[in-house]
Amino acid sequence: MKHRTENPESTDTIPPMDTEERRLLEEVAAAVAEESRPGQLREVLGIDEGVLEAMEGYAHDLYRHGRFERAGTIIEGILALDHTRYYPYLLVGDIALQQGEWSDGARCFEAAINFCDDPTPMLFGKLGEAYVRDGEFQKSITCLTRAIELGETDDKYTKRSRALLETIIESVGEVASEN
Repeated sequence: MKHRTENPESTDTIPPMDTEERRLLEEVAAAVAEESRPGQLREVLGIDEGVLEAMEGYAHDLYRHGRFERAGTIIEGILALDHTRYYPYLLVGDIALQQGEWSDGARCFEAAINFCDDPTPMLFGKLGEAYVRDGEFQKSITCLTRAIELGETDDKYTKRSRALLETIIESVGEVASEN
């Protein structure tokens, strides 16, 4: 970003700004510079929870239709407004898995779990799957076990986690017996 420096010979004048505009700009600049508390920029701009939820819904629709780049742009905007929301990280993690970026997916699912007040079997299952695909078998076992502990017996995420865990344990056992 190019900053303008004071030049006494310059004939450029700064356009007049009313006090309310100046106050808003200063608050936005301070919120962006400080990032002192989650959601501060959102509050300064007057964006309520409903708008963020609508943005998340739109990003999810884009994701479901395979428009990953556009969904990613919307998600970046959401996280710029409030980086402590878990759902955008979940979507980015899913996109990463779709694109074969296992470690990126794992990092996103880790963030989703950290920001979620009540992490679900789905979150731990997705993180476990990302770890499996990335070759982090011990981490995957821990996550998949947690997903199973949190889930209901007939829940599809619990069933998937159980199947993945059984496959990993069989594979690890076969490798150990070959050595």
